[in-house]
Amino acid sequence: MRQSRSSDGAALRALCERLVPGEAPLLLDVEYPPGAKPRDCTANVERVIAQHGGGTQLGWRLTETLPDVMLEDEFHAGWIDPRGNFRDVTPRDLGGEATA
Repeated sequence: MRQSRSSDGAALRALCERLVPGEAPLLLDVEYPPGAKPRDCTANVERVIAQHGGGTQLGWRLTETLPDVMLEDEFHAGWIDPRGNFRDVTPRDLGGEATA
């Protein structure tokens, strides 16, 4: 599993405010279990729940590709582990290469 964190710049906060007024972005730990596939967040989360328990959280994956220049939003499913921690278990797919 790999772990990383996204940035939380002003542009991301502004995008979050447009998508879900009154809410701030939540930085998630990113952990890709073996076999996790890009663009398959629902199935990835279901597999992790079957192995480790927990639940699903639907929301938006916000990515600041170029700080304060290029932002991406994507409807997304994340995993809530049995302790209540939110985690992203789906790798991003940039041109065929899975990255965080």
